[in-house]
Amino acid sequence: MPPKSAARKSPADGKAKAGSGNESDVQAGAGEEAQHHGVTSILAVLPLTSFVLILLSLHTLALLTTLSPIYGSVPLTLHLPKIRAALALVSLATCLRVPLKPNYILPAVIVVLGASSIFELRSLAARSAWLGPTWGPVCSWVVLHGPVEVLGIWALFGAVKPHLPPYALLLLPLLPALTVPLLTPLLHRLSLFPSLASRLSAPSTWLQLLALPPSVLSLLLSSSFSVPPTLISSSPHAKQTAQRLRLASLLPIGFLFLHLLPETVAPPALPAGHRILAREVGPTGMVFVGEDEALGFRYLRAEHSLLGGLWVGPAREALEKRGGGVRKEWTDDEVVRDAESIYTTFLLQEAVRLVNRPRSDTPPNDPEKALIIGLGIGITPSAFIAHHHLNTTIVELSPPVYTLARAHFGLPEPDVLALEDARSAVGRWAAAEEEKEKEEERGTYDYVVHDVFTGGSVPGSLFTREAWADVRRVMRGDGVLAVNFAGAASSPASTLVLRTLVNAFDGNCRAFSDHAIPTDEEEPFINMVIFCTPSSSSTITFRPPTATDAFSPMRSHVFSTFHSHEVALPSVDGELLEDKGKANPGTLERLQRESAVKHWAVMREVMGDEVWWGAV
Repeated sequence: MPPKSAARKSPADGKAKAGSGNESDVQAGAGEEAQHHGVTSILAVLPLTSFVLILLSLHTLALLTTLSPIYGSVPLTLHLPKIRAALALVSLATCLRVPLKPNYILPAVIVVLGASSIFELRSLAARSAWLGPTWGPVCSWVVLHGPVEVLGIWALFGAVKPHLPPYALLLLPLLPALTVPLLTPLLHRLSLFPSLASRLSAPSTWLQLLALPPSVLSLLLSSSFSVPPTLISSSPHAKQTAQRLRLASLLPIGFLFLHLLPETVAPPALPAGHRILAREVGPTGMVFVGEDEALGFRYLRAEHSLLGGLWVGPAREALEKRGGGVRKEWTDDEVVRDAESIYTTFLLQEAVRLVNRPRSDTPPNDPEKALIIGLGIGITPSAFIAHHHLNTTIVELSPPVYTLARAHFGLPEPDVLALEDARSAVGRWAAAEEEKEKEEERGTYDYVVHDVFTGGSVPGSLFTREAWADVRRVMRGDGVLAVNFAGAASSPASTLVLRTLVNAFDGNCRAFSDHAIPTDEEEPFINMVIFCTPSSSSTITFRPPTATDAFSPMRSHVFSTFHSHEVALPSVDGELLEDKGKANPGTLERLQRESAVKHWAVMREVMGDEVWWGAV
């Protein structure tokens, strides 16, 4: 007999509990089903989403490659994050609801604008001098990339709407703004593979790629009619409007075939007497070798900046005079060998050999060694190798710069070549120096020439306190460093760079310009070379140049006049540029934006507008 305290269960209680159990089972099953449905929905839209984002990234990369020679990378990307945010808001508004009458006009206009990128780019490029380095990039991104990004978001919106909840759809227009900046550098690295780089060196290839993303996106719109339904929901003629939209979205196919014609994408005619000798695409963008036969100079150009050049015209005339006025076909090597640099600041770098050194740390039978960080056309390393017979190491990030300097500017083959980031290479060599047991055996290079200035700015990672510490470790105790820098000496960016450099060498530095410093400008843009030494037993002084040092008339002039063009350097006290400090490479990048914009105007004065955009 059960105890009296035991409660008797009624049938109703059993049914209630059974019902409760069934209900919880149903809820659990519904939760699992919802979770499974959510995962399935994400997997369903992932391939199309990835495909559209890759197309948008490809279009971005094509625009960066084709527009950088017209504006330079810094002005070109200065306002890009704001433009992407604005495009996301526009796309969100059109995806939700926009009253359009008639409703098919906007999609048709968007499709046509996206498909005619080449013609719009040429029109905007021809007006780049009028638009300037600020509004030119802004107008180019809005007109050329804006319609393509809106097309991509429309295609995504219509395709994924059945699979995603409403709150996820609201976030969809933000997806390109968040992911395209990450995918574009990856595509850029892929384009540098040798098998692809040779095919992408022609600008016509990148122009043709501009038509591909809008054409494919318009096909997505046509096949699935993925224009947001809200664009046509209020129209009484929805079917007719839908048919018009489908026809409009097929328009880019005609443009795509037109863009494949060579005469459509061929570069416009350059000014008379100006020609492009070679071009290649590298890690820093498109690199050109051009020659102005009228003015008589050949130049190496990366994006919207000159890396250097030679006066080949006067060199040919000098060779003819030497030959008694008899005209003959001189080889290119003979002409280049006698040609002077168009920039005397590169000759001033060679004065690094004129600095008085105690020679206490250099074994008498050990040949002098030089390290070149940043090549340009190779004026200084050519002199070091061919005339002074120094054991020379070259570090250059962009392989095309090296190959074009060898092919068109007479650069001899160096003893050591490192085609990689200088921070990695020098850091590796500095670590090897630290492993040497005897301190007196540490240090390899007698001379280091550091010239990485281009496009109005310098890479901040090569100018930090830690970067200079590595450079100092690879130098001999009485070695000499020459750093090329350009900018307004008193600007915040210049002050930060120069103070960090002077601090790294304990104040034992002096700076000189290759020209007299203008006194009628408040903050003149100065090309300067800073000479530093880690030696504590000597200061920077210069010996008189010999005939071997000044083996050309222009070198003789520079070496005899630069002493009177000294530039004042900041004190060692104050904030320094550090890898992870308050003032870091990102800080310097922001401070240099104004300088990059000014440099654009300087380059437009050096060569005409048609030369800069006509090669694209």
